Amino acid sequence: MKRYWIVMAVFCLICSGSLNVFGDEQKDQKDEYQKQTESKLTEFKQKLEELQVRAVDLKEDSKEQFNLKMEELKEKKAAAQKKLEKMKSASDEDWKKVKAEIDSALEDLNQRFNNIKHHFMKP
Repeated sequence: MKRYWIVMAVFCLICSGSLNVFGDEQKDQKDEYQKQTESKLTEFKQKLEELQVRAVDLKEDSKEQFNLKMEELKEKKAAAQKKLEKMKSASDEDWKKVKAEIDSALEDLNQRFNNIKHHFMKP
C-alpha cells in the first residue's frame, strides 16, 4: 500500500510538471502571436498613411468616396486593435478563440484595403 502512494505521488508530480510546461508553451505562443499582430497592425497603419498620401490626386467626387471607405477601414482597424487588447487579458483557455476573431479581422482589413487600393489607385 505504501508503494501505491509513492507511485501516485510521483505520478502527480510528473503530471503537474507537464502541465506547467504545456502552460508555459501556450503562454509563449500567445505572447508571440500578440507581438506579430501588433507588428501587422503597425504595418497596416503605415499602409493606410501611404494610401492617404496617394489619394491627394483624386478628383473631388472620388475623394469623397475614398474618404468614406478609409474611415470605415480605420474603424475596422480600431476594432481589431480592441480585439488584441481583449486577447492580452484573455485566459489561456480563451485566447485561441480571440485569436480566431483577430485572424478574421485582419483578413477583412486586408481585403478591404486591397479593394480600396485597386478601386481608387489606378497604376
